[in-house]
Amino acid sequence: MSLSSGRAGNPLKFGYVFSPRDVSNAFDPDQLTAQAQLAEAGVFDFIRFQERALSGVNSDARTEPFTTASFLATRTRRIGLIAQASTSYYEPFNLARLIASLDHVTHGRAGWELVTGAERPAHSHFSQAQRSAEAHYARAEEVVEILRKLWDSWEAGAFVRNKTTGEYVDGAKIHAIHHNGDLFRIKGPLNVARSPQGHAVVALTARDDISTDLAVREADLIFLDARPAVDLRSQADQIRTRLNSAGRTARVFADLAPGDGEPGIIADRIEALAETVKLDGINLHFGAPGALAAYVGGVVPELQARGLLARDYTGVTLRDHLGFAEPANRYAA
Repeated sequence: MSLSSGRAGNPLKFGYVFSPRDVSNAFDPDQLTAQAQLAEAGVFDFIRFQERALSGVNSDARTEPFTTASFLATRTRRIGLIAQASTSYYEPFNLARLIASLDHVTHGRAGWELVTGAERPAHSHFSQAQRSAEAHYARAEEVVEILRKLWDSWEAGAFVRNKTTGEYVDGAKIHAIHHNGDLFRIKGPLNVARSPQGHAVVALTARDDISTDLAVREADLIFLDARPAVDLRSQADQIRTRLNSAGRTARVFADLAPGDGEPGIIADRIEALAETVKLDGINLHFGAPGALAAYVGGVVPELQARGLLARDYTGVTLRDHLGFAEPANRYAA
């Protein structure tokens, strides 16, 4: 049964979109730590670490998402950590390894936000020619297929580590994927064991028809691009209909800058957007030092009093937070 039909009285899910503008120095590990711990105190389900620095715009300069998420995994306990990475500029094997490794070192709190060079043009940084959106998304589709195969190439329990018999791994539980696609030929298996979540949570923003098609097929979290609430509701309804037809489960989120004001007014704004669009969750971005702290200190208690925000984490992994089961392994008997 799909969870994408609205929150049905359950608390909303929340993501915090980290921006360099949220701190005075986005390269200071102490400031990054403070923001992550604030978000965890505010019971955010996850933090999104984006890769907009690829654009070369100085105001978007930031530390690399996988490095940042791995570092902050040691300074937090429960909050999910989603790293953005482009399928246009990573080789599938390396990307699969990075994401699976992040899931291991976070004890199952990892997510990956899929972007392509169509919306984050950076071809000149990677000795690539400019390509059409269709070419970028064709590559993205094949990359996701490869990642899921590689994540399944190790079954749970493949590491035996039996000191008595000397058996280290069970070879029958390790699988070459033998992928032969339009763009890639990859034998596998991955050189990382199956991760705590099986597959890390996959997020994607549905901006247009081509990105929405991929999101409906592959994403666990579907983010709606900013637009008027009436248009968002229409987009969300279409996505939910398509998810239900495909028999898939996903959570639908939209972005919101909560702005300044009394906690009750901000909570009203959050509640109105959620109800108008029938959202499962909301991604909040702030854009000024101190704004997250003010939100956690004032708005969070208001949301919790209204039943819109959980008072604590109830699970361990990011899939637990979002209500997703571990995917079945395609190679398991």
